[in-house]
Amino acid sequence: MSDSSGMSNGDSELPRYPSSGGANQQRQPGVIPLEPLRLGEVIGGAFTTMRSYAGIVFGTSFVIAVISAAVSYFVTQSMLADVTQIDPAASPERQMQQLENMLGDMLPAFGVQLAVMLLVQAVLTGLLMTVVGRAVLGKPITFGEAWAELKPRLLSVLGLSVVVTVAQAVVAGVFGALLITTMGVFGALLTLVPVIAIWVYLSLATAALVLERGTIGSAIKRSVALVKGAWWRVFGFLLVAVVIGIGVSLIVGLPFSLAGPAPGEALSGGDVLIQEIGNVVTSTIVTPFMSLVAALIYIDQRIRRENLAPELRRASQM
Repeated sequence: MSDSSGMSNGDSELPRYPSSGGANQQRQPGVIPLEPLRLGEVIGGAFTTMRSYAGIVFGTSFVIAVISAAVSYFVTQSMLADVTQIDPAASPERQMQQLENMLGDMLPAFGVQLAVMLLVQAVLTGLLMTVVGRAVLGKPITFGEAWAELKPRLLSVLGLSVVVTVAQAVVAGVFGALLITTMGVFGALLTLVPVIAIWVYLSLATAALVLERGTIGSAIKRSVALVKGAWWRVFGFLLVAVVIGIGVSLIVGLPFSLAGPAPGEALSGGDVLIQEIGNVVTSTIVTPFMSLVAALIYIDQRIRRENLAPELRRASQM
């Protein structure tokens, strides 16, 4: 079986949605119409998925946000304790040495925080991809079912998250060092260009990995192939999602920001706790929204490139 892109099913396996093979012309069995999507349909589909599958989406996202916030709280608390050990009466050279020692002591804690965040975000993103796989078909899914689908691929999803993070860090480091050396501050701004390019090209990799049941390498190749030729469109959709996410974060997080210390005041343990509670609330809403948008862009690109819509229509009637 070949798709419209000329690739065989062995090269690009369709997601293993259940299929009865029967004809069905239903335009929208689930959260999106099964046709090339407009921006509003992608954004609306993400919000509809959050509303229709609120239990698994917000429940999982809340637990993940609490775990991330707890780790961040303890790391920040430890750092505040170390900061108080810097002698304000010491010479600038001595203070710099104390700061370097503090940062050296904190590196293991930062490493643990990064590892935990990558793990829990991998779990959340992977689960949301399985939810989208059912949501576009208009079918229910429980947490247990989503976990059963994700569990065999959890390590791959985590590995992909690590690969993407390292790739962006390497690109930022290499181009940043080169551009800043040659162009100064303007070069630092230009460093964002390759980082954003990598972000867009790899934005569909997790959806490809979970829904196509492939490998990390094949998922990266699929994401690049699906974005290629449509980079500006995918970037535009993602950018709008980021703007919406920032707007929601600012509105929802405003009360927690106002409860924090005034400018110039020292940050206390209570202030850190309030900030982390605010982060939990905003992350519970914004993080799943961003993941769902990326998943729906993946579905849209497959509909456009590989004529996936008929397969999804048949599957929705199972």
